[in-house]
Amino acid sequence: MKGGQQPANGGKKSSVVENIEKMERQRHERRKKMEEEKNVKAQRVMMNEAAGKKVDIDFELLLDQYKAKMPAPKSHLTTANMKISVCVRKRPLFSKEANNGEIDSISVANP
Repeated sequence: MKGGQQPANGGKKSSVVENIEKMERQRHERRKKMEEEKNVKAQRVMMNEAAGKKVDIDFELLLDQYKAKMPAPKSHLTTANMKISVCVRKRPLFSKEANNGEIDSISVANP
């Protein structure tokens, strides 16, 4: 506005301008989040390289996120209190397997 004139709408921003500013904020937040994820991934790659592991970082991060969201393990129930019981015996990964990039993705809700 020239000569110190006030906008016709009394100084309020139009909804279009507000939407554009909102989209810019959201874009900035997305970019910031993506940069943080990129840094976490780079740190994880360096840690794995230092340990001599050849792991798919994306898959490993997805597993860690899933495990973090899982509820806490329940207290142990005996088979007498269950209608169905599933028994599984799983061996741990050998160090050679872990170094070749294999990931232990088994988790247990009721040990």
